[in-house]
Amino acid sequence: MHEEYCKKKEAVTINMPEKGKVIRFKKYNHKMRNPFTIYADFECLLHKMDTSEPDQTKSYTMKYQKHESDNFCYYIKYENEYFKPPIHYRGPDAIKKFISMLKEDTLEIEIFIKEKTEKYESLKSMIDFDKNHYKRTNICHICENEILKDSPVDGEKKVIDHCHLTGKYRGPAHNICNLNYKIPKFIPVKIHNLTGYDSHLFIKELGFDKSKIDAIPNTEEKYISFSKKIGGMKLRFIDSFKFMSSSLDQLSKNLRKMPENELSKYPSKIREMKYINYLKSKFRETSLHFPDDKLDLITRKGVYPYDYMDSKDKYEETKLPPKDKFYNKLNECHITDEEYQHAQRVWKAFNIKNLGEYTDLYVKTDVLILTDVFENFRDVCLKTYKLDPDWYFTAPGLSWDAMLKMTKIKLDLLDDYDMILMLEKGLRGGVSQCCNRYGKANNKYMKNYDESKESNFLMYLDANNLYGWAMKKGYILEVDLEYPKELHDYHTDLPLCPENRIPENSKQVFGYGITHQMSQDINPKLSPKALPSSECMQIVAKLYTIRPFPEPERAERERKANKRVFHSLLITRFRCFRPPCGPCVVGSVKSPSSIDRAEMGRSLFYVRTQVLRDE
Repeated sequence: MHEEYCKKKEAVTINMPEKGKVIRFKKYNHKMRNPFTIYADFECLLHKMDTSEPDQTKSYTMKYQKHESDNFCYYIKYENEYFKPPIHYRGPDAIKKFISMLKEDTLEIEIFIKEKTEKYESLKSMIDFDKNHYKRTNICHICENEILKDSPVDGEKKVIDHCHLTGKYRGPAHNICNLNYKIPKFIPVKIHNLTGYDSHLFIKELGFDKSKIDAIPNTEEKYISFSKKIGGMKLRFIDSFKFMSSSLDQLSKNLRKMPENELSKYPSKIREMKYINYLKSKFRETSLHFPDDKLDLITRKGVYPYDYMDSKDKYEETKLPPKDKFYNKLNECHITDEEYQHAQRVWKAFNIKNLGEYTDLYVKTDVLILTDVFENFRDVCLKTYKLDPDWYFTAPGLSWDAMLKMTKIKLDLLDDYDMILMLEKGLRGGVSQCCNRYGKANNKYMKNYDESKESNFLMYLDANNLYGWAMKKGYILEVDLEYPKELHDYHTDLPLCPENRIPENSKQVFGYGITHQMSQDINPKLSPKALPSSECMQIVAKLYTIRPFPEPERAERERKANKRVFHSLLITRFRCFRPPCGPCVVGSVKSPSSIDRAEMGRSLFYVRTQVLRDE
């Protein structure tokens, strides 16, 4: 089996983990709330471009706008106190100005942190409550494990942990946990849709000196994140959309929603006051920069005439453009009457004199709303998981650590290369399906139902997390499958069990399908009854992924059988909960000859079953 899998791979050196290695949560410093975070946004002039008529018989890209950024705003959020107001600029060389101002503020933050940590290097004093808490508590507040009294290991000794920026007592901790619980040496710079848009505006300007730029690419044009070293700190540019995949408009609407039952019981005047207090509690940073009577207006995402703003002269216009000028060519949509009325109310409430001031207010409120939305998201994560999203690049990384931390699970690492090869052979992507844009159904529950015709319905189904569903079944099996020829036409729209292979005369991979009855295909000699204990393994196999036979063998088998033949890998795995037991044997199974009783409860047995191919 090893040769069959390995001969198709390139010759490389494989570094496997040591036997017994596990994955468990170790990043306890990620529980610390990052003290500094920067939120930023850009606005651009969309200059129109003249282009020649493209050749309609060929594929083409038509350039119709050139985006020039001349307006930005960023806000520095310091966890413990107000640091400074939003930094805004509108004018020439906006990108260079953004980088230079960001550099100055980064160096200022570095000096600020250094001064604070020198001041609070050691805990000066503790109030009686903190002293009593430290004496009676023997649980490390960082790793949440017990602190052993009189431990001979220096790293396990009990010490006092305190904040080096405020001097406040935080709790008892292991010495090693306390030493690793450090203020991060990076500052996240969060921009909504950084990957898709804003990064292209300024990433080239980051090369202003010889200091290193680190990047995590997604494609040649898009980056998950990139970092720039400035002094002793790093600016880490993060896309907030990777955590909250909704528009800023929708995110602000969600944050503005107050439960109706909390308002309905009050008279109208008190209800208004309660709602303002609610907005102040959710939009904490925005409320610091705008009065209460304007909070309802300003915490809502504004509207902006992007395509209309094609030159700097437009900044001098003294009134809002007509509603039709707010048409967005990218989205091919107009704004609603209500949205235009909202823009008029903002213009009047803030006594705006021209479109330049309107643009300044628009970009400033966008940054403050993004700040409040993400800070609320951080609050939820710290309360629920005790993890700060600021340490992560994307939501999947955060959710992975949250899973490890909350479950306290220890996952065994795969240390058998044959096992990894077998799993790789079974990996499949999702099935690509083209749907008609128009469909008509004769639904018996609708008004226009035609009784003379058969009743039918329109349904659109989406199955998520199929790999996760399969892995929970508890087995990994390799089986042979056949797809009877009489089912091919019947299943042509949505074939079962996608096959991972490149069709003849094609450079693209697409799916075929197979189906079979498990009981008919598995050789009786390799049935689950061959296990020492039948309850260890109950095969309920419903997810099948396949690969074809080698072409010469496939052609010969199809000629003889007069039907399409496939060889497949059925992915699943099982866990043995019956300690102690002997070696598990199913076909040519690789399993340990002896098993430690203490480890049995969490040990995984990977079963490779080579099922005989029926002629």
